[in-house]
Amino acid sequence: MTLAKELLVHGLLEGELGTKKKWHSSEVEAHVWWAYKAAAIASEVGDRGALLPSAILNIPEALCDEVSNCHTWDGLVEMMNKVNIGKVKHIAQREQCLRALERRAIGPAPDSPTKHIRMALARTTIAVQPPIQPLVFNPVSIPVTTNTGGTARGVPSCNRTYTPITVRYATLVARVLKAPPNTAEGQALYAKQKAGWQPNPDTQGPDENHLYPLTPGTVDVGSNECYNCGMQGHQSGACRSTKGVPDLERTWRQIAGYIIRTARKCYVVTPDTGVSLLLQTPCAR
Repeated sequence: MTLAKELLVHGLLEGELGTKKKWHSSEVEAHVWWAYKAAAIASEVGDRGALLPSAILNIPEALCDEVSNCHTWDGLVEMMNKVNIGKVKHIAQREQCLRALERRAIGPAPDSPTKHIRMALARTTIAVQPPIQPLVFNPVSIPVTTNTGGTARGVPSCNRTYTPITVRYATLVARVLKAPPNTAEGQALYAKQKAGWQPNPDTQGPDENHLYPLTPGTVDVGSNECYNCGMQGHQSGACRSTKGVPDLERTWRQIAGYIIRTARKCYVVTPDTGVSLLLQTPCAR
């Protein structure tokens, strides 16, 4: 295995968060060990940061969010040493619960009414076999229920259309709604956007097709921002703002962040060219 490939597969599991690993002659936190080793491999490869976005995809999402603004390996190591691992473990556990709720809510897709006919035909031998058609991954309508009757990651307790995360990401990017400036004109535009906003009829909330207006003066969604105040420089758990964004905007920022983080796993950076490529297979939610 080449060093570049070793760097791209060097990972850290959620279960390793908070544990200790040996680095040279001392024990360090597992996430710090991961950063030290990744930076050491990158130094041997001669990479100055081109492979960093792909490398951090191999660590838990909650930890990835903490360092997603890093652009150099030295900066990554420095930021990893400052991470509050207790908070990261709490967020990771919450994310795991949400994923479990979503899987339970979506459930398996219902069998096609022609399944048994197709199975019988598949066991039948005929003289000329028809050409195999490529599978097309299209959205399908499936029933969704939750034990609590609530929602999980924007999953309503009713029928919904399951859409691949890459399609949701493309929709978000195409329809992205910028935050207006905190000026008189921006406030007027914001009031007009709020008055004309229509929620998703199933969830009565925002999603990538029903973008909720952003508070003037805040940053755009997907900016590694705090979901509570809409600003950069800290995460929601460390927010000290006394004036947060509206609840629907907070929900929209959380949904957008989830879509962007999950879709990011569908991209890879080739070691030779550094070009991001969309994987050909549909990505898991």
